Amino acid sequence: PLQATMEANMELTSAPMTQTARTAAHLSMLVLLVFIFSTEFLPSEAFLNDYLIDKGFSHKEIIDDIFPLYSYARLPAVLTMGLLSQSIGASLTLVAGAIFGCVTVFLTRFSSGLFALQSTQMTVALSAAAHDTAFWAAVQDVHITERRRALESEHASGSEAGDPSLQLHVHYLKATLAVSNLLAGLTGSFMRQLGAAYERLWEVSLCAQVVSLLVASWLAWKLAAYQESQIRCRSWTFDVLKLLLSPGIAVWTIWDIINHVGHLTVGTFWQSLLHAKTHRSHNSNGAVAALGYFGGAVVLFSTARLAILGNPKYRWWLVSSTLLSNGLLMICMGAAVTEWELFTAYIMFEVVFRFGGACRVQQVMFESQKLWRDAGGGVSGAKPPIALLFGLTDLTCAAVQAAAQYALTRSYRDNGKHLSLASRFDILGAATCAAALLMLLCKACCRTLQAL
Repeated sequence: PLQATMEANMELTSAPMTQTARTAAHLSMLVLLVFIFSTEFLPSEAFLNDYLIDKGFSHKEIIDDIFPLYSYARLPAVLTMGLLSQSIGASLTLVAGAIFGCVTVFLTRFSSGLFALQSTQMTVALSAAAHDTAFWAAVQDVHITERRRALESEHASGSEAGDPSLQLHVHYLKATLAVSNLLAGLTGSFMRQLGAAYERLWEVSLCAQVVSLLVASWLAWKLAAYQESQIRCRSWTFDVLKLLLSPGIAVWTIWDIINHVGHLTVGTFWQSLLHAKTHRSHNSNGAVAALGYFGGAVVLFSTARLAILGNPKYRWWLVSSTLLSNGLLMICMGAAVTEWELFTAYIMFEVVFRFGGACRVQQVMFESQKLWRDAGGGVSGAKPPIALLFGLTDLTCAAVQAAAQYALTRSYRDNGKHLSLASRFDILGAATCAAALLMLLCKACCRTLQAL
């Protein structure tokens, strides 16, 4: 029976860990680090726009017929990966995501047809959806196995300031992701400076994706013991909604939706914006992307033990400051005159986005686990449904992103022409700033009403 399974899981996760179990948990966390490193090691990424031009596609085809499809593909991709994670478990979903990652790089390298390259926007969306949802559920499995006893002790003493171990795991994983992108960017630029063809960069990326597939397969076998029994649709729907409506999670969900709309535009079109402003290719794209990741990694490593980041008292400050900063930086990118102005704003944007993303993940996971301990477990099991929670958030993000992308792509200026890329950056930046200020106003109103 489901209740018996819940009680058994609760008993198991709160029991003292043996040295063997602790070693296994540490090994699984190390494998997660290797997995996220190999998944994100794509030296070809910073040269995608130039490579497609080299294949014979025009600048207009790239920004109107290929790249925008990713925004539309996100919606079905998140839904598919969420259902897959629910059906077969988080670790096996990571394997599926790694397979789609291999397919994406393979098609980009060996195909020149428009349909094949448009298809890569769906496969990369499926891969990203798996990593955004199932990956953190796998982290939760390892974390609960390693730290459950400490969590229960903190809860018993009334701690509300966050979980240092969880913060450390999240920041190190996010920093590893940034380091991987850093090294990938440096590798790509170094290879181009040595005269390597674009094809060589995609072949290196393909090798890294194959490694991630092998690591994900091992991880799926290793984490099989952590998977809970199948749960019913009605149960997890109730539990996810209960988490999503809690204030501590709801505010970060709003942050994620707003911030990801801007980040999708920046990540997808910054190279195209650079090309539109300078009218030439740039072999330094990889180095610029690497600097953004380097700054993010430095900030994440240096703040991994900063206690205030896990403290709910500072939640609104983190939410509003990161949103406002990124909104202003998007406006700066749109208004940039020289390439160095755009490079500087892009690097700062990536640093702020990655820092805010780590704060969001750690606080949402901590709040979820705290709510679960307070309630004695949910309807669906002893662990909060993190994959489904993040999946629903990503589903909402994908819908808003698709709507925003469609509106910006189909909008016209007074002269009857489509909005320029610079105008799109300006509009999204201004909207992000307005959203940050509106959230602060709502918070101030709530405090005033509480005082009355």
